[in-house]
Amino acid sequence: MRRLDLLLTIGACALVIGACGDSDGDDDTTGGDDVTDTSNPDDTGMTDTDAPIENRFTDHTPPAGSGAIGGRLLDSNGDPISGFRAFACSDQECPLTQSGDDGLFLFGDLFPDRERAIYAHGIHAFDSTTPQYANVILAANAVADTTQDIGDLVLPSLTGEPVAALASAGGTFTLANGELEVTVPAGALKYGLGTPESNQVLQGGRVGIDQLPRYAERPWLGNEARSHAFSVAPWELRSEEPMSFKVFNTGEPEGTIFTVYMVRPFTESIEIRGEPEAIGTAIVDADGTAVSEPGAMLTTMMVVILVPRT
Repeated sequence: MRRLDLLLTIGACALVIGACGDSDGDDDTTGGDDVTDTSNPDDTGMTDTDAPIENRFTDHTPPAGSGAIGGRLLDSNGDPISGFRAFACSDQECPLTQSGDDGLFLFGDLFPDRERAIYAHGIHAFDSTTPQYANVILAANAVADTTQDIGDLVLPSLTGEPVAALASAGGTFTLANGELEVTVPAGALKYGLGTPESNQVLQGGRVGIDQLPRYAERPWLGNEARSHAFSVAPWELRSEEPMSFKVFNTGEPEGTIFTVYMVRPFTESIEIRGEPEAIGTAIVDADGTAVSEPGAMLTTMMVVILVPRT
């Protein structure tokens, strides 16, 4: 699939958020594999982020020359999320599959040796009455004749009321029950293609640091208690100009500097990401609020992580 085709596919998903992120949906045309429940029925929580992953898909053999990638979708309480779509996008194609009753999902027949972003994006309070989730993203690469288990992916819960945020107006928006404030220049916000003004709404949630995926680089390790993470829906939201932000009640003394990371599945030119990217710094003021410094290039809020430097 050419890059333009992929962009059109992603744009179509953005037009119908319920079709691409609604946990109530059933779709027999997704190309996903049926997954046998091999999980422990007594296991209701997340695993240690540094413990070895026990492959739950050893009974699956991909077609010769292909690779397979599986994992499990959980909510922030450690409960499986069923019937939810996951994507495995490369810069050439973007297959999707659906989680089973146990939260397990499997991409059973992938082209190998292509950088991929494995991600699931949530739904909004204004789209559905089911639980509202934010976003989870992780980079992965299928290996020929191998089935990988990338572990548990936790979809954060959206908290607080949705906030109207018209792309044309911009403004300052308070999210995640008042823990996060974001300011966007007028005209800079870009929603999914064709999003009506009635759906130009933001909603955010805090992400538990211990619930972040197993990224290749995790600069917060050893500093988990002082680090902060958030995720904001809709997943496809981006800004053509850097957004400034504040994180309230950090518990840090004035002058503390945070390195700010953002995680996105791909760039606007479909370069695959799926790992934390350092995009600037934030410094704590006298009130204990972390304020982004000039030069911080925050352009998407799918996942934002703040890690103290000292």
